[in-house]
Amino acid sequence: MHAEAASPRDPKAADTAAQTAQGRDAEFQARFENGAAHLLAGDYRTAAHIFADLYQETRSDRVKLEWARALYLAGDYETAAARFREVLADDPPLPVQSRIHSFLDDIALRTAK
Repeated sequence: MHAEAASPRDPKAADTAAQTAQGRDAEFQARFENGAAHLLAGDYRTAAHIFADLYQETRSDRVKLEWARALYLAGDYETAAARFREVLADDPPLPVQSRIHSFLDDIALRTAK
């Protein structure tokens, strides 16, 4: 009598896991777009809250960057600068670094005493 080979993972369970991940991704995308819509509408505080909550779940630098931008537009320069610096610390692409430096330079000018 030989031992049977281990059965492959249940295909239904794999499909269910994939559907769950896709659903989660779609939910995150919808929430990101909702935050972006609030930014476009000038509702910067609401956008910042949406991105902050989303960042806590995703730990995405893209989300953190939009969170920083919303904070900047809301006039919360100190917190925005901190978020921008955190994104810079993760060494984003050079065009993103350049844009972040533009925001940081503007924040420095706005908060100079």
